[in-house]
Amino acid sequence: MTRDNEKEFARYFGIKLQEWRTLRGLTQRELGEKASISEGQIRKYEAGLQCPTAYGCFWLMKALEISPMELVNWTDEEKAKYAEAFQCSVLVRRRQILDVMIILTDRVRALIEESEPAQTTLNK
Repeated sequence: MTRDNEKEFARYFGIKLQEWRTLRGLTQRELGEKASISEGQIRKYEAGLQCPTAYGCFWLMKALEISPMELVNWTDEEKAKYAEAFQCSVLVRRRQILDVMIILTDRVRALIEESEPAQTTLNK
């Protein structure tokens, strides 16, 4: 993916993020607080200066109460325009999302394992 495509993708992601934030009636500060991301960083995302990591996307989606597809719900025309940037970015983001999911799964397993001895003790 070329640097121009990366910039174009970041710009478009920012537009979509701002659309969802506005639909939810949130300010940049409020979204930042809900997603545990600084207001300044939200501003950079919306301005198309940066794209969040997969972990950042997870918290933005959670704060906006939307799915990944809703966050980048592009029309066919937009998909064609951003196809190269989208495909390259999607592969990177998918890997990052898988990494986050693995980490979260491991944490949930650890919490379950920690609570099992307590459950066994309570049942005796």
